[in-house]
Amino acid sequence: MPGMTSQLASLKKLQGHNREQLFKTLYEDYHPGCVVEVLRGRRKPDVCIKRDGVVIHYISVKSADKVIQWELKSKNKLFAMYSDNHLLTEFMNIRTQNDKPTQKQLFVDYFPKAIAYFTNVDNFKNFITKHFTNNNEVDLLAVGNGTSYNIYNFQNLLDHMANNYVVKTSEQQIQINTTDGYLMFSIEIRSDKKCMLIRQDIASLNRVLKHITPVDIVPPV
Repeated sequence: MPGMTSQLASLKKLQGHNREQLFKTLYEDYHPGCVVEVLRGRRKPDVCIKRDGVVIHYISVKSADKVIQWELKSKNKLFAMYSDNHLLTEFMNIRTQNDKPTQKQLFVDYFPKAIAYFTNVDNFKNFITKHFTNNNEVDLLAVGNGTSYNIYNFQNLLDHMANNYVVKTSEQQIQINTTDGYLMFSIEIRSDKKCMLIRQDIASLNRVLKHITPVDIVPPV
C-alpha cells in the first residue's frame, strides 16, 4: 500500500466531519427519541448516541472511501502511550532518526521482532483495541456513503480480525494480512511528520465485514 502524506491524512479526517453530520441527520430520521452528537476534534469516537440525555453508544463513522484511516498518532503521543523500549517506539526511532533506514536496520534487526510481537494474539488484540476503539470507548462502527450506513458491533470486528490474521512486512511497513492472503491493514511510521499511521483500504475492510452481521442498517432495508 503506497504511503499517505500526513497532510492528506489530516485533510481526510477534516472532510470526515461533514460525513458525520450526514450520519447524524440520517440516524435521527430513523431513530425517534435518539439524538446524535458529533464530537468535534481529532479523536475517537466520532459521534455519540443519546437517549433521554444518556449516552447509549459511541460510534466511529467511516465512509466508503478508497482508504480508511484508523489512527494518526504523533511521536509525542505515541511515546506517552508506550514505554521508551516498546516495539512501536523503537519503530518510530528507527524511522525518524534516519529518513532511509538500512536494510539491516529494518529487515534484520527490527521486522523479525515486529512479526513475533504481533503474531502473539494477546499483543495483537491489545493493539487493535487500543488504536481502533480507544480502549473499548467506541462500541459501534458505521460504514456508509452518506445516504446509507451499516452499523457493526466493533468487538465482533476485532474478534474476527484476531482470529484470521498473519503478520507480514513490506518496504517500510508492518502489514496485517488475512489468512487467505489479502492485506487487512498497515502500520506505517511517517518520518517526515513523525507520526504513526494505521490505514486500510475499503475493499479489505469490506472483505472482513462480509463475515459480520450488522446490528443496525440506516435506513432500514
